[in-house]
Amino acid sequence: MIPPVVASLPRVPRGLPEPHTAIGPSRNEGHGKRLTAAFEALELYPALAESRDRVLALVSEERPSTGSVVAAIESDVALVISVMRLANGLDKRRGRVESIVAAVEVLSPEAVQGLAAKAEVFEFFERGQPWDAAPERFRLHAVSVQRAADRLAAHADYPHRDRLLVTALLHDVGKLVLVHAYPGYPRQVHGPARTPEERLHYERRELGVDHALVGGVLARRWNLPSTVASAIERHHADDSTGDAAFVRLADMVAHYSQGGAVASAELLRAARSAGF
Repeated sequence: MIPPVVASLPRVPRGLPEPHTAIGPSRNEGHGKRLTAAFEALELYPALAESRDRVLALVSEERPSTGSVVAAIESDVALVISVMRLANGLDKRRGRVESIVAAVEVLSPEAVQGLAAKAEVFEFFERGQPWDAAPERFRLHAVSVQRAADRLAAHADYPHRDRLLVTALLHDVGKLVLVHAYPGYPRQVHGPARTPEERLHYERRELGVDHALVGGVLARRWNLPSTVASAIERHHADDSTGDAAFVRLADMVAHYSQGGAVASAELLRAARSAGF
């Protein structure tokens, strides 16, 4: 059953306006180099200091609670990236560890502790280079989508909820790449776009790529499972299925709950794709 709130959402015209501002030749020059440099910069993407400290405290206990450690890691984008990359970098596990639950099972507490201890961190509301945006704002949206996706998946008895927690948290990681690669992103690229679909349209017109595609490329670069990379890449696709369908619907719900515009027709389509 589709939630009643869907019917009250404002409709967005099918025709999209022309791009708000032209990027110009200079911004498109060295496209590959820009993205590669941004991929490398994400090696130092910071974790919330509070999340890092909580993980360190938990793994230092005599008998760490696996569930508590997993929950602490799953609350932070940078920690999820680090743990998933390490687990999927193991020879016998390369590209096969789909969740933080599975990652913690194959990694020792010492390995997790080492990752957390070395992590770059930021304080709440802190801003700074090279990320010309508050990491906390990005984390809050990611966590909102993660929670919405998990609740939707629970209602639908979806069998891959642990994996979905990872794909939902990392669904917009491509935006971090674009923030670093293209000064002025997202404001100068999205222009007057209001809905997620309009913003994706502007990215493709202005940059030649969109954050979903870039996120999928990055996930594969990190040796994350193809199921995770594909869900990130397709979380705005009309024909999305599985994790991607739940993330797409959860992303719309999160935007709407935070006062953002959502096209009701797109929300209905996303709900049907997720089985509602």
